[in-house]
Amino acid sequence: MNENKVKEITKRYIQRSLWLVIALALCCMGCLTYLSGITDRPLMAPELAISTVYSILVLYIYGYSWKAVAKSSPMNLTKFYMAASALRMLTAVMVIVIYCLVVRVHADIRNFIIMFIVFYLTTLIFDVLYFSKVEKHNKIEK
Repeated sequence: MNENKVKEITKRYIQRSLWLVIALALCCMGCLTYLSGITDRPLMAPELAISTVYSILVLYIYGYSWKAVAKSSPMNLTKFYMAASALRMLTAVMVIVIYCLVVRVHADIRNFIIMFIVFYLTTLIFDVLYFSKVEKHNKIEK
C-alpha cells in the first residue's frame, strides 16, 4: 500500500467512526431525554459523556496507530488488529472498574455499563467491518 492510500484510508476511518460515535451519542441523548421525562431518573449526562469521550479517544488512537503500522510494516497488520483489540478491551474494563469504584449506586453502575457496552460493541463492529473491507480490497489489488 502506498503512503497516500494509507492516509486516505485513515482519514476516511476517522471521519466515519467519528460520525458513528456522534450519531450514537445523539440517539442515546434522545432516548435518555425521553426516558427522563416519563420516569424520575436523571438524564445520565456523565455516563453519556464518559462513553462518548472514551470512544472518540480510542478511535483516534486506533486510526493513527493503524496508519503507523500500515506505513512501516504492513505485513504485521494482523498482529496489530489482535493487539489493538486486546488493549481496547483492557482499557474498557479499566474504565468500567474505575467508574464502579467512584460511583457506588448499583442502578447508576448498571446503566453506565449498558450504555458503555453499546458504544464499545458498536465501534468494535464498525472497526471489524471497515478494516475487513480494507484488507479484502487490498488483497484484490495485489
